Amino acid sequence: MKNREVIFCAILSGIKNLYCQYWTAAGCTLSPFFVADFYAAFPFLQIFFPEKAVDNYANANKINQSMSSHTFTLIEAGTPLAEAKRAILLFHGRGGSAADILNLGNTLAPADTYLAALQATNHTWYPYSFMAPAADNQPWLDSALANARQLFEQTEKVLPAAQIYLAGFSQGACLTLETTARLARPFGGAFVFTGGLIGEHLDLSHYNGHFAGMRVFMSNGDRDPHVPLSRSEESKQVLEQMGAVVNLAVYPGRPHTIMQQELALAQAFIFQTQP
Repeated sequence: MKNREVIFCAILSGIKNLYCQYWTAAGCTLSPFFVADFYAAFPFLQIFFPEKAVDNYANANKINQSMSSHTFTLIEAGTPLAEAKRAILLFHGRGGSAADILNLGNTLAPADTYLAALQATNHTWYPYSFMAPAADNQPWLDSALANARQLFEQTEKVLPAAQIYLAGFSQGACLTLETTARLARPFGGAFVFTGGLIGEHLDLSHYNGHFAGMRVFMSNGDRDPHVPLSRSEESKQVLEQMGAVVNLAVYPGRPHTIMQQELALAQAFIFQTQP
């Protein structure tokens, strides 16, 4: 089974690379949900690879073991930071890219918004599940968190925290939520599309500070193959205890992706507008 998973991940990586090359040449960008959408489009894969092969997509995109940290690679879009009324800081999922997740930012952002997306080394923030023992994902997890903090702090030199929003999908959603909780203060808000706080068991000593009513939108399926709903619910409770107002939207039978109705609900909840 393990060999079949590795072969599947290698094939998927090759398909994605060819797809990227084709659409980049055509002047388009790749969906940030390519891996999840591909898996969802062929349900038989969930039977043929019952050990969640897409989680092991990391085997085909694994961080170089000789590296001890991520480089700080940033892609910016939208309104220039010095002229913006708000900023959205974005974190892509496993196998995605900063350029991909900017598509999500463009969908979420009102006018006059600065968008900034970090790029993970080899497209992976950390090599194993977000619920693996903490030591298994080091030193890459700490490096990812340090880069996220750096991005926030350099943005805060221009805009106050109340005008800074964080957003991510899947592995990027986990990094978004963990960064938000560790930096806890009244941000503008956070968009957490299928994610939860990181760790085999949550270490509450990491989470200090108070959100003072900051809004957090979270979403998940009822049986997501990568992010257990129970961890999303546990994370919601932690954030609420820290003073956040959290909306956790649960979609029965939803595959590991983002639906249009989630985006509309998230925008309405965070920016307090009509959906």
